[in-house]
Amino acid sequence: MDPLEKDTAHLAMKGEHDIESNHLARLVEIFTDFSVDRDSNLLMHKLLSLAINASICEGGTIYSVTQRNTLQFQCFINDILLASERDAGRLNLSANAEISLFDILGAPVHSHVCSYVYHEKKSVHIEDAYTARDFDCKGIKEFDQNHGYRTKSVLTVPIFAVNQDVIGVMQLINAHDLETGLTIPFAQDTQKFIGALATICGFQMDNLQLIDQLNSQIEANHYTTLEKDRILRDLHDGLGSQLTKASIGLQYGLYSATESIALIDSAIEEMNHIFENYLNFELSLDKMMALTVNQYTNVFRSQKNCVISYSLIDPQVVNTQYPKNVVINLMQVVREILTNSLKYSSAKSLEIVLSSQANLVKLSILEKDLADSSLTLPAAQSRGFGQRNILHRIESQLNGSVSFTRRLNFHLIEINIPNIVA
Repeated sequence: MDPLEKDTAHLAMKGEHDIESNHLARLVEIFTDFSVDRDSNLLMHKLLSLAINASICEGGTIYSVTQRNTLQFQCFINDILLASERDAGRLNLSANAEISLFDILGAPVHSHVCSYVYHEKKSVHIEDAYTARDFDCKGIKEFDQNHGYRTKSVLTVPIFAVNQDVIGVMQLINAHDLETGLTIPFAQDTQKFIGALATICGFQMDNLQLIDQLNSQIEANHYTTLEKDRILRDLHDGLGSQLTKASIGLQYGLYSATESIALIDSAIEEMNHIFENYLNFELSLDKMMALTVNQYTNVFRSQKNCVISYSLIDPQVVNTQYPKNVVINLMQVVREILTNSLKYSSAKSLEIVLSSQANLVKLSILEKDLADSSLTLPAAQSRGFGQRNILHRIESQLNGSVSFTRRLNFHLIEINIPNIVA
């Protein structure tokens, strides 16, 4: 039996001092294990388990604050709901949802208890979610209905970083009376203990985020070196193959002089593009987007009779310096999308728009006036540049999000990434 389960089984027979001592001993054990095996997910799971057992409740959730101004599932435990594989799968799907902290106008959301706790930086205890008047518990009721569950008492506490910013929320549900087995409100002493535990949890989450940031910086520096090597390989492979083709054509009479000159001109143009990207990839995001689009303007006009336009909505982006990995990844996403569109698209108009808000940088690529709606901008098929590559660069490399919209006469990609300046 797990040590946490042993603690819960004997709570009724122990004094308050012994109970707290057991919980503190378990906390020391958790951090001792973490010093050996630095698994952040396992740490969050153990801390949540301790909170559930210390408060004698059915389950709980830890949410982390994302750079998209949402609360996202970090860890979830509820043995009753996870009793069957079917329910576990359904819960995993629901765990993908996020809780918005601000509405579409940028105003703080206070109707949801978790977002309220985030903004007000204080704990909230609800004795019965179905009779609560201060908060909109519609989501809780829908969740209960979908899973055959009944949520009653709810304790929601903020998780603070070292600088007192809220970086997460811990929520526990359905405290139990050990003697009667009935669901009861969370006791005052329990609320204080969970608040203290959430503080300790916050310090650890803060430390883990700092470690992740350092690792990301190391990866970004390594990625920059790899990107330079890739550009140089493009220069060697792309330019070399075109010049070789022209040379062989001239020697063996495979091409006319005009065709050979066209091949050489194409090779020179490709060389210029590669050198521009190699020398200037550390420019501002706006300048790099303009440079990338400009490289494709003439070829789209001549080969596809398609007009490409680039516009910047927020003028503050002009002088903003973004991290190298942001500029490189967005530049490569646009280049590969344009390359794919050049090969397969029937569009006569292609618009690229860059904008920013307080917390987000937005990039949209709109393909309009389609002659053939079956040809999609981010080719999901095996040909060209696929959605998988876009998602890897934006979600894995930049911690952003991508949405794809396809209609009869237009295709749209919308990219959102955290607005982090260098």
